[in-house]
Amino acid sequence: MRFVLALAALLAACSGESARAPVVTPPAAGSAVTPGVAAATAPKASQEPVRPHHEMPVVECPATLVEGSEDDAKLAALLDAANKQIVAAQFGAAWTCADRAADLVPASVEAHHLRGSALAAMGRDSEAQLAYSLALALDPDDPETLRAVADFYVNGKGDRGRDSLRLGLELAQRGSRRVQARRRRNPPLAADLALLEG
Repeated sequence: MRFVLALAALLAACSGESARAPVVTPPAAGSAVTPGVAAATAPKASQEPVRPHHEMPVVECPATLVEGSEDDAKLAALLDAANKQIVAAQFGAAWTCADRAADLVPASVEAHHLRGSALAAMGRDSEAQLAYSLALALDPDDPETLRAVADFYVNGKGDRGRDSLRLGLELAQRGSRRVQARRRRNPPLAADLALLEG
């Protein structure tokens, strides 16, 4: 049997057909490997090559926290630093500040909102989607978060389908209703939401 398999492999190699799938030889008698395992571990012709994983370097948050100060003061400093870093297009530092704020006060809607904004700007869409989901779970009626999430789904960088567009439009409409229901009006926020609505 081995002679026949060796002869078949030799003939295939000599025929010059290198594009053919590799011949998988059955395991030797008494081997612990079963044919199902051998077939599962054999390389597949349609399998894409594995791309190397590239991580971005961690950028420290420039916020200075006073030791012994209360959590509210630390949270305010971290959120302020995250906002400033987003305005300065320093999204790695903004993410670090917002992530530290979310660790400090996990129920902070603004911390998760800023985490989502920074992650979306860095192109980490799945993580941004999770951060935005956490922010909306904590406060589903926050107009600023609704605007940011609507913008993420409507104008996002990644491939967006019809369902993402519908979700973004629905969130923009909900945000517009929340802004109009507020006693203190916010014209720039209302204008942003109106643009997202179409």
